[in-house]
Amino acid sequence: EAWKPKNGGEGVNPLQWNQTASDGEVAFPVSVSVAQRGALTKSISTNGTLRAKLEVELIARIAGEVRSVSAFNGKFVQAGDILMRLDDREYKLAHEKASSALLAAQVEYRTLSTSSFLGAGDSARVQQELAALQQRFEEAQTALREKKIDEETYQRALREYEANSAYLKANRGDIVANKSGLAQAREAYERAKMSLEWTEVRAPFAGYVADCDLAIGKQLQAGSVVCKVVDLLSLLADVEIVETEAGKVAVGQKAEITVASVANTSFAGKVQMLNPVIDAKTKTLKATIELSSSQIPKRLLIPGMYVTVKIQTESFANRLIVPKAALLVRDQRSLVFVAQSGLAKWHYVDVGEDNEQFLAIRSGIDAGDTVIV
Repeated sequence: EAWKPKNGGEGVNPLQWNQTASDGEVAFPVSVSVAQRGALTKSISTNGTLRAKLEVELIARIAGEVRSVSAFNGKFVQAGDILMRLDDREYKLAHEKASSALLAAQVEYRTLSTSSFLGAGDSARVQQELAALQQRFEEAQTALREKKIDEETYQRALREYEANSAYLKANRGDIVANKSGLAQAREAYERAKMSLEWTEVRAPFAGYVADCDLAIGKQLQAGSVVCKVVDLLSLLADVEIVETEAGKVAVGQKAEITVASVANTSFAGKVQMLNPVIDAKTKTLKATIELSSSQIPKRLLIPGMYVTVKIQTESFANRLIVPKAALLVRDQRSLVFVAQSGLAKWHYVDVGEDNEQFLAIRSGIDAGDTVIV
């Protein structure tokens, strides 16, 4: 009340008043802020968890005994680096056996290709035979519908049609490859080759090894988890937006991310994707925020961390902005105090948009005025 302006909105000099305050009066400190023009941004706040954009769980594709390990938790690896090797002796033998079988099939294929067991075939004659096959099959279909033949007779006609048709349409080289066993030998060779390659587990991309529990001599079964590789420089934050605010969020909006372990620091990001449905149980919309990789300090942000995210939903340009805490209401009218010539003077103001910290003033004060908070 000692600050209550008298006569045209003028008040006392706060510093002078503090020095001369009489008994029973209470002095309190204030701060000031200069009203400035700029953009007023509205946002919504939510919480979530960090995860790596690139994270893969490596699985043993074959069974075997671990013979060597070069990976350990926290180790940085490049794409293609070998993380572990299994005992490959059995797989080498299988590969050599498949290679020999493939060579034998290739020789047989060459022999059959030069023989006359399969003629080249006359195109016009093949087309005539195919037409005759088609006609006989259609007759069998008609006979079945008219119940002139039973289902067993029809099935025999179907098998004959499919077999002869495939034979006439088949490529001569394919038939030779099949008869010589080349096709089967090639498949067995490729499988043996893959199995031998799978005795080595390699990093699919550059990153850090995590959840690694390997030891030489350990027996792995096919499908066992070997370890994880995580890229710590490409991070995402999964957050949930309450149903009432879901319509305000859109892909591409800017976001500000903070974590408790890094005080007084925020990280820039943007909304990367939105789940198109609301979760029926939580009544929330899942959103994914992508952090700007250029701002992520090395190993400072870690997947699994709890984060607070502010998503910028609206922005109003060229607004006269003051701290929200500066606004007072007297007789249902909004006002702010302005420091002028060492005095605190009140000004009735017309208030516009606001956010958690600031509000826009439409009229009542000017840019550059020192507002008392």
